[in-house]
This record gives sequence, C-alpha cells and structure tokens, in this order.
Amino acid sequence: MAVNAKSVFLGTKHAIPAMRRAGGGSIVNISSIAGMGQSLHQEPAYAASKGAIRIFTKVTAAQHAKDKIRCNSVHPGPVDTEMFHSAFRDREAMERRLQRIPLGRMGTVAEVVSAVLYLASDDASYVSAPSSSSTAARSPSRARPGPAHDLVEAPEADIERGVRHQLDDLRFRELAP
Repeated sequence: MAVNAKSVFLGTKHAIPAMRRAGGGSIVNISSIAGMGQSLHQEPAYAASKGAIRIFTKVTAAQHAKDKIRCNSVHPGPVDTEMFHSAFRDREAMERRLQRIPLGRMGTVAEVVSAVLYLASDDASYVSAPSSSSTAARSPSRARPGPAHDLVEAPEADIERGVRHQLDDLRFRELAP
C-alpha cells in the first residue's frame, strides 16, 4: 500500500495544483487487473492496493473534471516482461495461464505504453475514468466459475521507461524539421 497506493495519491496531490494553473491536464495511473476483483492466486494486499488506485482515479476524475483535469487508469494483465517469465518458470503453468486470455498471448510493454499515451493525449479529451479502462483481455476460467482475474502485471518501471521513451520520441519529432 505504501508504494502502490500512496505514490499515486502523492503524485496526484502534487500534479493537480500545477494542472489547475495550466488550465487542465491529464493524469494516467498504472494499476493492475488484480485491482478489478477477486482472484484465487493474488496476494490480497496487492489486489487491495491496485483496487485503491482504480477507485482513487474514478473519484479524482469526478472531483476535478470542473478543473478540466482528466484522470484515467490502466489495468494491465499479463505483460511479456522478465517479471512475468520469472513468475512462470514452468512452461506448462505459463501456457495454462495464457489459456485464460481470449487472445491467447501476453500483452507487450509497447501496448501498455500506447494505451497510456492515448489516455494522456488530446485524442482522449472526452475520456475520464471509464470503467472499461482495462488493457487486459479476460475470459471465464475453465478451472472455476466466475471471471479469471489476471495476476501478474508489467512492472511499473518498465511501463514508465516505455512512456518516457515514447514521449522523448514525440518531442524529437516535434523539434525535427
């Protein structure tokens, strides 16, 4: 909770005054599909911290819409990272995990970055805290009734590096003749 939820709260707390002075802005928080509901496999404290981000984002969006500040969250499911592969050293276990995803594959950091960039852009000027902000595809679990909630998310550091790289690339293109 101290890292996942508190960091989002502090970042938002310090961003909002600057965004008000600028006449608006966009906040995009990184959560996890684990924050969307129950799972037989997820650490409860982790799921609670990611769920806190989801609800905090929705409340922030509602309270600061009058300031022209949008707030969204992205909820990645399994993303092709070293962290995901280290959690599934057994190839069969990984394949069983991927069977619960309708697309049958992991997402990529670039796909998550694209979602973040879209939500931060003017192209998403009418999008603020939608309930369908998840980037993870889910399907009913074959092992039990009810939704299968994804367990492993892309490490925030990988996503942040990807977003910074994409933003640097956009800035470079704006400066290029």
